[in-house]
Amino acid sequence: MASDRDRIQSPSWEEDRRAWNAARELELARYYGSAIEISYTGPQPILSLAKMASIAGTKVFESNVIQLQSKTASICSLQYNLTREWSKHVAVDDFENRWMAQSGHQREELILEGLVRLFQNNLDPLGKNLCPELTLARLNHRSGKGFIDLVGKLTLQDVSKVPTVFRTVPNDVYEVLHDAGDLPLPAVLWVKQDHDADRTHCLTMVAWHILLAFYGESQTFGLSKGPRPEREQLEHFRESLRISGAPVDAESIINKVRAIRASAQRSCHSCRLVEQSDMGPITSACQGCKLIGRLVYYCSKQCQATDWKSGNPPHKTICGKKDAILDAFLAAPPPSHGPTAPTGDDRFGPAAAGYTRSPALLHQLALLQQNPRAEYVFMKPHSLQFFAAVMPHGTPGDLFKNAMRRAVCQHSPADVVVMYCLLQKTARVAPGIGVENLRDQLLKEYGVDQFLWNVPVQRTMKPKLRCRQLRRHGYAATILPGSLPFGGTDIFSTCRGFDSPLMHDERAQLFAAELIHASGYPPIPGLRRDIRGSHS
Repeated sequence: MASDRDRIQSPSWEEDRRAWNAARELELARYYGSAIEISYTGPQPILSLAKMASIAGTKVFESNVIQLQSKTASICSLQYNLTREWSKHVAVDDFENRWMAQSGHQREELILEGLVRLFQNNLDPLGKNLCPELTLARLNHRSGKGFIDLVGKLTLQDVSKVPTVFRTVPNDVYEVLHDAGDLPLPAVLWVKQDHDADRTHCLTMVAWHILLAFYGESQTFGLSKGPRPEREQLEHFRESLRISGAPVDAESIINKVRAIRASAQRSCHSCRLVEQSDMGPITSACQGCKLIGRLVYYCSKQCQATDWKSGNPPHKTICGKKDAILDAFLAAPPPSHGPTAPTGDDRFGPAAAGYTRSPALLHQLALLQQNPRAEYVFMKPHSLQFFAAVMPHGTPGDLFKNAMRRAVCQHSPADVVVMYCLLQKTARVAPGIGVENLRDQLLKEYGVDQFLWNVPVQRTMKPKLRCRQLRRHGYAATILPGSLPFGGTDIFSTCRGFDSPLMHDERAQLFAAELIHASGYPPIPGLRRDIRGSHS
């Protein structure tokens, strides 16, 4: 990057935020261009990963790894919160359409607010020059679709728990400039992961602040105090910088790091909560680590116990052991920052490769996690109220659960139609829901429009006949009065053409769901008032 003396002077955001941002974007344009399509333009080569590693030196210190672990935990927590809030607002409040309905100027003001808040919380974000996506033109592109696309790349596909690995935003220019190639040196691996963290932190933080600003909300983040650099580490940095010939003053960087650390606060090593004046000081320190000069703080005994058993890594494996954190880092393979991860919900597995769960579906999964007795949650349009449905035991419940389990993990229109058939009558009696809202909800969650996939079975029936015939997809059934609902004749003895009760054939699944619907089967029992609630 450019040396300090070559940097573009800019006014502060307090004086003129648009002029401040224009200068900031001009600095980015020197390397990534100003067009919507990001490309490397110079004017001078950005330092390659190998060059940056040579500046950092050939040696990695434990304090480097501790700082990286702290960044990683903070980003994971932030992306988890962003995913839950984003999916809620998209599902309940139609955020995407409301955002795109704003004027271009209104969106620019919200984007500027998000950028300013990033710099207010951290005067010199380390990833500011690694994020060419953060310009007004790119985020406001296509009526604000640029911002929506960015958030889609930052949100997680599992909302059951905070992950241990954050999700990165792919960028061809960034990846080329940070390609480790055949240099698996410790310093190269550390610099790559550290830059990934700095870049992702900036992108996620700006997205979070823009979302909050849209709803007139704000959040202040405390700056976490990192470990004190070792004397050997500082000398190593000075020498490496001198040998590299980079046009950067080592002492100015060291003094800047010291100033930032002096203004920062202690944070809990487990939950990453930063010490605030209204919560009192974080004084509980691990005594075993203190003996070797490693300062590890906790906000409570509970957090200390949690970190001891299930930290990353478990603290019992590194407590009081010098260089144990560094050794674990060097021995571990580089993390995979993909969009999917194993889910903590036993009912659903991870999304299939290439399948991205919609924000509305992620919100459905979050509500199911909060209401473990429910199989599906009806959401009242433009309201925070919801109603949870509990499926019955037996064929209808099994059919629904199997269909939803597949639809959650892969694009499966037939399974969504099965769900629709089995939920219709319950939707009719659920206050404020109705069949049309159910159709719209499933369309948001799965991208499947029932009108394009399902022919209402009522049109195939002759209600005046005592014995009703239903023929669909090569299957046939005779429905006798009293033979259904279930508890008497089972659906599998009523239908001809089923090879097995497992019904792997999607045509058989559709037929079974339509048969249940046509039989006069009552609304799914268990529209439970005791688990009715509102979005948290």
